[in-house]
Amino acid sequence: MKKNQYELEWLDDVVSIQLNPDVKGSKDLSSEETNKIKQRIETEEREVLSRLKNRLFRVPDEAASRSLVKKYHDDLVLMITKNYSHLHHPAVMHSGLKELHEFIGARLHYILFLFEKELSSFLNTENLVPITELLIQKTQILERADDMRKNLATGEYGMAPVDIVMEVIEDYISKIDNRVPITLRESSYIRELMHDVLSIDGNLTSITGCDAINELLIIWNLNSKNCIRYFTTGTQMLMDSKETEEEKLAFLKLESKKLDIIPERQNFVLDPDFPSVKEYCYKWLNNEIAYRENRLEGFVPLAREEARKEMKENAFKAVVSMSVDQLSLILRALFDLRIILAKSMSAAFKAITPYLSTPLTENINWDNARTKSYVAEESDKQIVIAKLEELIRLIRSY
Repeated sequence: MKKNQYELEWLDDVVSIQLNPDVKGSKDLSSEETNKIKQRIETEEREVLSRLKNRLFRVPDEAASRSLVKKYHDDLVLMITKNYSHLHHPAVMHSGLKELHEFIGARLHYILFLFEKELSSFLNTENLVPITELLIQKTQILERADDMRKNLATGEYGMAPVDIVMEVIEDYISKIDNRVPITLRESSYIRELMHDVLSIDGNLTSITGCDAINELLIIWNLNSKNCIRYFTTGTQMLMDSKETEEEKLAFLKLESKKLDIIPERQNFVLDPDFPSVKEYCYKWLNNEIAYRENRLEGFVPLAREEARKEMKENAFKAVVSMSVDQLSLILRALFDLRIILAKSMSAAFKAITPYLSTPLTENINWDNARTKSYVAEESDKQIVIAKLEELIRLIRSY
C-alpha cells in the first residue's frame, strides 16, 4: 500500500475534474462513458469504506485515526457540495449530464451514510454537514424568521436583541449560500437556538429582575461581537447616568451580582473559541469595578489602563471564516503571485496577521502561520480551493 494513498482519489477526480462544468463545459458523455462512471461509483460504494478500515488498522494511535476519519468524512461532504453546485450549473441543467450528477449525488450520500454509521465512534461535532442538509435547514429558518422576530421583540429593549439574534442566524444563512463549510456543532447550535426562540411566550420570567430576553442572550452563550458590545455599551450608558463615583461603583457591583446568578447552558455556545458572554461581561465589570475603586483612592494603575486598551483594540480585528492553516495558504499564494508586495514572505505575514483573527484563533502567530503554509493538509487545500471557486463565480456575476 502506498504511504500517501488517498482512498477517495477516483471519486474526487470525477467530481472535481472530469465532471466539473467549469473545466469540461457542457459536452455530453456517451452512454458507454456514463455507464462506466456509474459502474465504477457503485464499486467504490462497496469498497471505499473497507479500504479505509484496513488503513485505520495500520494507524499507530487513536488521535491519528480520528484525524484520518475526519479528513475523509469532510472530503466526502465537500464532494457532495461540489457535485451539488455542478448539478445546478447552467451548463449541466440543460445537458444530458444532469441525470449523472443526480446519480453521483445519491451515491455520495449513501457512502457518507455508511461512513457515519460504521465509523461513528471516530466522529464528533466538528465534522462538516452536507450542503443538502444545510439547505433544508435554511428553508426551515426562512419559513419561521418572522415568528422568531416577533417572539424576540417582546422585551423592554425593543429591536436590539432581535437584531443581535437575527444577525447570527442571517450570517449562518449567508455561510450556507456561499458554501462555507459548516460543522455539526454550528448547525446544532442554530437549530437549538431557533427552537428556543420559537418557544418564547408571554410567560417568560426574569431571573434577576432584568429583561428576560437579555438573560437569554447570556444563557444561550451568544458570544458574537455585537452581543458583547450590546451588553458593555448598555452597561456603560446606565453607569454614566449615575451622578457620583460611589453610585457608579455600587451599580457595577450590583450588575456583577446579577450576572453571577444567570446560568449558562452547558456545552452550548455560538463560538467555543472565544469567551462566553458571561465570562467576557464578568471580566469587563470586574475591570471597571477595580478601575473605579482605584479612582476613588486617587490613582489608576498603568496595567489596568493597558488591559482596558487591549480589550478595545481586540474588538477591531477582522475575523476570517477559515482556520489559520487555510488562511496561511491564501496569504502565501497572494505573496507568490505578487498580489501582496513585501520584502519577504515573513514580512508579509508579520504585517498582515496582527489585523486578522479566525473563529478558532484570536491572536495569530505570524511565524507559525507562515510555517503552516508549507505543510498544508490536503483537506485544508480542498476547502480553500472550494472557497476560491465560489469566489471566482461570484466575481464573474458582478
